[in-house]
Amino acid sequence: MRMLPRCIGLFLAACLLASAQAQASSIEVKAVRYPAWVENGGRKTPLQPGMQARASDVVASGEDARILFSLADGSEVRLGQNARLSIGRIDIVQTGGGVDLDMGLSLLVGHFRYAATTLSKLTNRRKLDLQLSTSTIGIRGTDYWAMTDKEHDAVCLFEGAVEVQTQEKESITLDQPTAFWMRYFDKPAQAPGNATAAQLAQFLGWVELAPGSGVAIADGRWRLIVGVEKNRSAAEALSKGLRERGYPALVVKHTGQYEVRLDKFASRADAEAQMKRLQAQSGLLGSEPKVVLTR
Repeated sequence: MRMLPRCIGLFLAACLLASAQAQASSIEVKAVRYPAWVENGGRKTPLQPGMQARASDVVASGEDARILFSLADGSEVRLGQNARLSIGRIDIVQTGGGVDLDMGLSLLVGHFRYAATTLSKLTNRRKLDLQLSTSTIGIRGTDYWAMTDKEHDAVCLFEGAVEVQTQEKESITLDQPTAFWMRYFDKPAQAPGNATAAQLAQFLGWVELAPGSGVAIADGRWRLIVGVEKNRSAAEALSKGLRERGYPALVVKHTGQYEVRLDKFASRADAEAQMKRLQAQSGLLGSEPKVVLTR
């Protein structure tokens, strides 16, 4: 009996450690402009702020969508529209001074940006490899943009340094701001150059979440009531259609009717922008749509 408190203490400590390790091995969704999904084992789940993506997941964004992730070391990943990102290895070690991060990602299609924050650069160590169609990008703490599609790969450096390892085993180092490398699949690899100011603005615009454009965040206070129905079956049908297309809709009974809701928008302007985007698509907006403040 005297050993019981100690056993309970060890059990609780093990549970806390397992919880911390599970949390540390994930990637947190910080902000989304819908539609977006996480895919695993053939199952697609609408993405929303606060969700965790883990190894073996594929994160996908739809038309005109954006996704912002926070990694365990405080650095950030952004995805543009019609992107697919496969999450491979995640190895995280908590140290006395910060976090050691070792991660492997594969950009299957779309636009991508990685950025280490000022604090994460000072306190954490990272190894993050991004696989493109014809190359692998290795970094040790930097800020860069990358993309891949059916025709070519491209990489542009904003800060720090990246090493591009091509499929021909050639190593190309980009270590100056605006350094730009592009590879068309049907042509030999070319030497790096420099992106113009217009190109840099375009690269950023493809992945940034503009305020008021339909952004949802973890502590967002604005709600879009997509539709109000008298019976649950009609509300469930509307919610199902939204969820199948990458919107995390919920059905809630309120004052005798059934509301189909999209929550957590960062501002009224964001919720209204999302409502306008749904209006442009057939069958995704119900009766009496409106925007309300939740608290």
